[in-house]
Amino acid sequence: RLGRGSGVGLPGCGIMMDDDEKPKARKDTQKLDTLDDSGNFMQTRLRGAVHEKGFWHRYVHIWLLDMPNAAVMMQQRAASKKTFGGMWNCCTGHVLEGEPSLLNAQKAIEEDFKVSYAESDFHFVFSCKDVAHTGGLTL
Repeated sequence: RLGRGSGVGLPGCGIMMDDDEKPKARKDTQKLDTLDDSGNFMQTRLRGAVHEKGFWHRYVHIWLLDMPNAAVMMQQRAASKKTFGGMWNCCTGHVLEGEPSLLNAQKAIEEDFKVSYAESDFHFVFSCKDVAHTGGLTL
């Protein structure tokens, strides 16, 4: 329920709707690396257990930017989502077991917005440690 995020900026713009992608059961069996309070690898756990027990883990936020037009591509999460339902956000994704953040950022963009970008189009912007509260959960 706790996470460590990375922000990545990309060129692009527009508004997208989240179509409530993969079934929950499939997502809960994804393997994520869990971290200690300092961000060091501890062990791999299933995503469902990571969220249920509140382990620190990595995820990415990808901001698609159209700098000349001062626009940002956003998506509205489906109202049925367990966390942050109906809210607007950037593209996000969990970093899977043993994988680099960049690879997961590319996968998230392709899955959510159906567009592909070369690795060279991505620019690391920041890393942060974050705790969020939504729907009675601490993420």
